[in-house]
Amino acid sequence: RFPEQVNATLRSTALPAAGSNEELVLVGKELYNTSVGEFTNSIGNMSKDGWQSCGACHPFGLSDNVVWIFATGPRRTVSQHIDFTGGTLRALNWSGIFDEEQDFELNIRGVSGGAGLLLNADGSALEETPNIAGLVIGDPAALAVHNSERLELQARTPSGGVVPAWTALVAYIQTIRSPISPLHDSTDPEIAEGRQIFINNNCQVCHGGPRWSISSIQGPVTDLTQVTGGQIVPQLRNVGTFNPADVNEVRANAKPPLGEAGFVPPSLLSVFAFPPYFHNGAAGSLDDVLSDKFIAHRSAGTGGIDSLSNPDDRRKLIKFLLSIDATTEPIQ
Repeated sequence: RFPEQVNATLRSTALPAAGSNEELVLVGKELYNTSVGEFTNSIGNMSKDGWQSCGACHPFGLSDNVVWIFATGPRRTVSQHIDFTGGTLRALNWSGIFDEEQDFELNIRGVSGGAGLLLNADGSALEETPNIAGLVIGDPAALAVHNSERLELQARTPSGGVVPAWTALVAYIQTIRSPISPLHDSTDPEIAEGRQIFINNNCQVCHGGPRWSISSIQGPVTDLTQVTGGQIVPQLRNVGTFNPADVNEVRANAKPPLGEAGFVPPSLLSVFAFPPYFHNGAAGSLDDVLSDKFIAHRSAGTGGIDSLSNPDDRRKLIKFLLSIDATTEPIQ
């Protein structure tokens, strides 16, 4: 046996220009997919012992479609291709507990066990406290400092320079593209019929706009009256999909799960690619989403009047939903 060693390296593609936005995005992509990272210090900033990366649950920036048990309850991994669609940021996490991408610092530290990427203003290590999340129940100090304004650890670039680590991560997340629907080029007339059924049932009240979700925040939340239980309540909609008696409705901290106030409406952009559905994966398919089990959900846009009892209407609506991708004209 011989010890492993690198004898030579072969460049597979040209590197972006030093100091360019393309280089910033490339560094962000590397940080997103690494469990360690290249920083100006040598500690495990992204995870403990190099065991996990953002990409572990978000392959290609999308979703592993797994339901994980977090401190908020059971949560199916949300694809990040819709975070910045439409020019604004959506409320992050199913329960709207984050209002900046940098709030996922809490995941880097609390879930992955990393040292994190944010620093105090003097460059010293930022103490690990719940305030890193930016939204803490009844604590005005939690909203006083936006994580996007904190000092960031410097990540090394291919050209030998450095860039702020979270700035690079956000730059990469903004480039994540939505999957192309297998019905992308379909001329099936039932897709157009399904679109009209969508409109007739006012589905756009939750799933309207360029990101196919009405969730949108204009910068970090500063009004404490919007925050209850650590959630940005105006971003939530209760459509009857939360049942505390469901077998997986538990939290990582053994407290009652969040959900009574509703959830951030999920995006329908490329929804075909991300089953199971709802926050806890309770619906295995779009047929289940629109089934009689979730009548409150399918009638949420019509004031509780169920206009989708006809199986043919639901079938056409599902066909339209399966066709939605970045080329589909949004419904306002």
